[in-house]
Amino acid sequence: MTLTKIEILHCNAHGHPVGLSNTMARHGDEVVAKARELYADGLSYKAVGKALGIPWPTIQSWVGKSGNQRRNVPAVRITARRQKEKKRT
Repeated sequence: MTLTKIEILHCNAHGHPVGLSNTMARHGDEVVAKARELYADGLSYKAVGKALGIPWPTIQSWVGKSGNQRRNVPAVRITARRQKEKKRT
């Protein structure tokens, strides 16, 4: 009997994973929220980056005028997909 693992992904309207479902995300949603909070409190991009240990251009992309609108977007739909089996040796 083979067990199948299923993973649940939170996706945007285009079906792309968002937030922690995105395997390419280096930083969690909590870090992005903290960066936005610090920036809203009046810190500069560089000061926020230094406080969180993240390069300031990344902070700028999260909170700037041309900020990444894909971060912290509420999921429009939830997708389930079968995980690929790893070969055992």
